[in-house]
Amino acid sequence: MLAAAQCCGGLSFGPCRAHSRQKFAQVNNLSIDAPIQPIRVGRRRGYPETTVGGHTASTVLHRTCTNRVHDTSMIKPLHLVVAMLVSAVACTGGAYAQKFDPQVVVRTADVAAAREKGVAERLLVEIVDGSIEVTVDANADVPRIEAEFTVDGGDPKDVARRAELAKLYAERAADQTVVVKPILAGKAMPRDRVKLRVVMPSVGDASLRAASGDVTVEGTGGKLKIVTKKGDVRVKNHAGGVDVNGAGGLVELLGIGGAVKALATDGALTISLADGNDHPFDAQTRTGELRVEVGVDFDGVVKMHSTGGRLDVRDSAGRTRVPNAGDHSKTVEVGAASDQSELRSTTGAVRLTVRAK
Repeated sequence: MLAAAQCCGGLSFGPCRAHSRQKFAQVNNLSIDAPIQPIRVGRRRGYPETTVGGHTASTVLHRTCTNRVHDTSMIKPLHLVVAMLVSAVACTGGAYAQKFDPQVVVRTADVAAAREKGVAERLLVEIVDGSIEVTVDANADVPRIEAEFTVDGGDPKDVARRAELAKLYAERAADQTVVVKPILAGKAMPRDRVKLRVVMPSVGDASLRAASGDVTVEGTGGKLKIVTKKGDVRVKNHAGGVDVNGAGGLVELLGIGGAVKALATDGALTISLADGNDHPFDAQTRTGELRVEVGVDFDGVVKMHSTGGRLDVRDSAGRTRVPNAGDHSKTVEVGAASDQSELRSTTGAVRLTVRAK
C-alpha cells in the first residue's frame, strides 16, 4: 500500500499530476508544455487512443476517474507505440488482401466402365471447399469427372507450385463404387475452391459430402445421402429415398420418388414429392420455413409442430382432416391416413400442401 507523501504542497498517493507530466515528457522527448488531451477509445477494443503534443497513438493506460494519465511508467516511447500499432493492424486478419491472383486449373478423368452393364452405379464424393454437381446422362459410356481448382498460396511461386500439384482422384473401387475426391497440396488457403462436376450413365446409391459449398443433384436414383456444413442443397427428380443434413443454407428437394429425411439447421426447407410417392417423410428446420407438397394420391398422417411459427394446411381437393389442433401442433390425416410423417420447426412456419388433380 502506497504511503502518503508530501508533494507540491499537499498529500498524495503516488506521483502528482505535475510530476507525471514531467516524466511523460522526458520519456517521449516532448515539451513539458505540450497539453495532454483526454483519452479517447480507439477503434480496436481495449486500446484507448491518446493525443499528446500533436502525436496520436493507441496505448494501454491506467486511468483515474478523471480519464487522464495517472501512471506513466507503462507508456513506451511514441515511435515504438506506433510500430506496435502497425503490426497489430497487420495481424488482425479482418481482411485478407493479396497483390496476386489465384490460379485456375482444370483436371478431368474418365473412370473405367463397370463390369456389369445396365446396373445403376454407386457413387461416393467428398470435397472440402467447393461445390458438387451430379447429373445423369444416359448416352454416356463411362463416368466423366471434371474439377476446376481455384488455387491460392502464400506468394505467386507457392500458387504455381500448388496448382501443379492439384489432383483429381477418381477411381473405381473393388466393389465397383466410383470414388471421387479433389486434392490440393498442403494446408487449406483462404481462396482455395473447387467446382466438381460428375456425369454418370446412371446412379444408384450415392453419398455426397461437402464441408463448405453447394450440392446439386439431378436425375439420380437409389438411396441418396448428402451432408454439408455450409451451402445450399438442391435435388431434382430423384427416383429413390433422400437423407439430407444441411447445417447452413437452404434445402430444396423436388420431384422425390422415395422416403425423405431432411434437416435444415439455418435455412428454409422445401420438399415436393413426385406423383405416386406414398412414402413417409421426416423433415425439420430450426429457423427457416418448412414447406412440403404431396401428390393427390398421397395417403398418410402428418404431424406438424412449430414453437414459434404458423401451421398452415392447403388442400384444394378436400382430402385432409384435422382431428387435433393446438397452438403449436396439428395432426393432419390425408386420404387413407396410413403411415405417419413428421414436420417440425423451432421458430419457422410449417406448411403442408396437397396437390389437386
